[in-house]
Amino acid sequence: MKKYGFFCMVAVVAWHSSLAQDIGPSIINSTGGSATIGSNTYEWSIGESVAIHTATAGNTVVTHGVLQPIVVSDDTSQNIGNTPLAAAQIKVFPNPTESSIYIQPTLLPNAALSYTLYDLQGRVLQQEDKALPRGNEKVSINIGYLAAGGYVLRVICTENNRKYHNNFNIQKL
Repeated sequence: MKKYGFFCMVAVVAWHSSLAQDIGPSIINSTGGSATIGSNTYEWSIGESVAIHTATAGNTVVTHGVLQPIVVSDDTSQNIGNTPLAAAQIKVFPNPTESSIYIQPTLLPNAALSYTLYDLQGRVLQQEDKALPRGNEKVSINIGYLAAGGYVLRVICTENNRKYHNNFNIQKL
């Protein structure tokens, strides 16, 4: 009975300590890095130790990888290690899509939103600036005329004179 109690105690301690995991994407690469050129930051990784592939189920497309977009502030001097604009404050849907995508912000009143849609070679396909008097106006982007493939949508939000941005990978069917 003592062995059983000791085993249970060890199992509970091991289980409890395993709850302290990092929720961010992480992987061990052979090499990689990042560089800032102008106002753009480029990141790369070489030798990811997992098989990279794209899985599709219904309307959902998932591409595995470690380099995922995150929301950061342009003013990093005051926000190091902080995500000032939560992912819940801006939604881009549906993704993948055949015709239109929508940007649904949840910002403070009198905010502004601008977006730029790029192809995978970095060419600008669409660009627009929108005033958001209520802060939650849905913005529609027609991509029905584009060829099927991958695109990058860069969204910049201005709220209380501070700029925040996020990049979204868009899959056009």
